[in-house]
Amino acid sequence: MGMENGSAPLREQDSLGGDTPPAQTEIEDGYRVMDLRGRPVDFTKTGAWKSAPHVYAMNFADFQASIMVIINCVPYLVDRTHMRITDAATASNVLSGTGYILTVLGGFVADSYLGAYWTITAGAAIFATGLGLLTFTVSYSGLQPPECTPSATVECSPAGAKFMAPVYLAFYIIAVGIGAMRANIASFGADQFDDNSKLEKKQSIHYYVWFYFTTNMGFLLTFVFGVYLVENVSFGWGYGFSLMVFSLCACYFLLGTPKYRHKAPAGSFLTRVAQVVVAAFRNLKVDAPDDPSLLFDSYLPGSRKLAHTDKLRFLDKAAVVQKGAADTKDRWRVCGVTQVEETKRILQMLPIWATTCCVSLVFSQLVTYTVTQGATLDRKWGEHFEVPAASLSAIFVLISLCTVPLYDSLFVPLVRKFTKHPYGLSCLQRLGVSIVCAILLMCVAALVERKRVTVVRDLGFEDLPLGSYDLPMSMWWLLPQFILAAQVEMFYYLSSYQFFYYEASDQTRSIASSFTYSASAMGYYLSSVINDLVNSATKNGQGGGWLTDQLNHGGLAKFYWLLAILLGVDFVFFLIAANWYQYKFDWFHQNTPSND
Repeated sequence: MGMENGSAPLREQDSLGGDTPPAQTEIEDGYRVMDLRGRPVDFTKTGAWKSAPHVYAMNFADFQASIMVIINCVPYLVDRTHMRITDAATASNVLSGTGYILTVLGGFVADSYLGAYWTITAGAAIFATGLGLLTFTVSYSGLQPPECTPSATVECSPAGAKFMAPVYLAFYIIAVGIGAMRANIASFGADQFDDNSKLEKKQSIHYYVWFYFTTNMGFLLTFVFGVYLVENVSFGWGYGFSLMVFSLCACYFLLGTPKYRHKAPAGSFLTRVAQVVVAAFRNLKVDAPDDPSLLFDSYLPGSRKLAHTDKLRFLDKAAVVQKGAADTKDRWRVCGVTQVEETKRILQMLPIWATTCCVSLVFSQLVTYTVTQGATLDRKWGEHFEVPAASLSAIFVLISLCTVPLYDSLFVPLVRKFTKHPYGLSCLQRLGVSIVCAILLMCVAALVERKRVTVVRDLGFEDLPLGSYDLPMSMWWLLPQFILAAQVEMFYYLSSYQFFYYEASDQTRSIASSFTYSASAMGYYLSSVINDLVNSATKNGQGGGWLTDQLNHGGLAKFYWLLAILLGVDFVFFLIAANWYQYKFDWFHQNTPSND
């Protein structure tokens, strides 16, 4: 996909038959794949499954370390700094949301200026710095507030700025590192598979499935071993362990450098979008032709050509060359069809992005209130072992790990027989399934919480601090909601990764991949806003607000019912947005030989 000094890149011959279009076509389309020095790549020695393990290792490192910070955020802030649980939950949600929202900036920098590889590398260094600072902060006695054990008669004072400043500084350095790495790891790995190779196109179907699998492997390591270190040794040992694993995996990612394929950054996509909008308004009084072949067409540097689509026809005016126009190189006056379609792609994705934000409402509950619920349940596993409350999420992760192979080897082939779609269901159909599962999850969670509160009331424990007692109610009551949560996450992330990556133009794939995480960010922020509004609206009720420090008055069950209703409304809007959306093209069959 590129030539330098007249030499074509070496490409692995497709074992299933068929090869790529001529290299000259690729140059006309402006799309090049190269090594780190800008030279043509040897396709027989780079990319695909040769480079995927290194990318998977970086993804594993990212998620095991970041979830270690997030799941211990509430316990650390409550136990060590004596913060109210609702304030700590808000801080945890804001931290998660900030890391996710910064993926948009990370994707923009990668697509526009640095490229995905260098942005990931810089993000890894920033993340390691923040995690190292956090490890030192929670370990050094001079930065720890005085110990205090709350009770019915003793209320601990929150830690002051001296103790909180280094903690928050570390948190948000980590968030910047997450923002630089996360979306780019996802898109960089997918870039290793050649769309023009029939074999690699088939292989790419499985890329995101196992990408998601390694994500959950990172979660599992943290929920089992990392949480054990925190619970039985110290926060410092737990964070230090995650830092060690992260550093080793980052080194392995760097060792894969000779195997990677790279795309040249193409400058700011925001500028290109602005050019399309300005050019369209300059041609406001001009009618766009019904025949798209009459529109101005030129390749967009760094991107293959995009076919014309019928949506957002107003923007087609940007590709109209007015009579007498002497200069067609001024992109503020006339833009090529590919540039116009790149803008359309981003604008069409926004309604889908907005309607998927609410799915993350359920994830924010799993790392906050579900763990708090679990702290009151009987967590004994056998005669001598008790599962730490923070490790209950490991059950959810184990279910996810078991679900992924079944999804890849059974569900997709079975459904594919009926739908003829390479993924079984289309991306938008699977996103819709994730929202339906999220609604069911909230309903089940509400019923389980109502059962828990009934037991609490029967024993007269309503006013006891959470975690100071164990109910005669097994932790396995949480199993149904963990099973549903695993389905929500799998369908949401797999379909979202694929949808935003493949529907974007070649030079906006990192920024588009960030849409998955920025939607999660908005979900976390939305969760904090909803929490505050619910507490404010219900603070005068019996037992106080639904989500106050005392959750034993039944407010959490009502909150879950409220979320189920909100997700139901969101699902209606999603159906409208999905019905309006027009796919870019059938990416899987594009340029595929007829004998496929």
